[in-house]
Amino acid sequence: MLPFFVFYKGLVKLRTKGEDVDLITSQICNLIMPQLRDLF
Repeated sequence: MLPFFVFYKGLVKLRTKGEDVDLITSQICNLIMPQLRDLF
């Protein structure tokens, strides 16, 4: 799980840089979040 949080922190940093990155972030989160729910 730790690599995910490091990866997520990197995404949050990228989000502050631009709208297009924000769009990519939301798409990645949409892919990852259901898998996280399955883990917990």
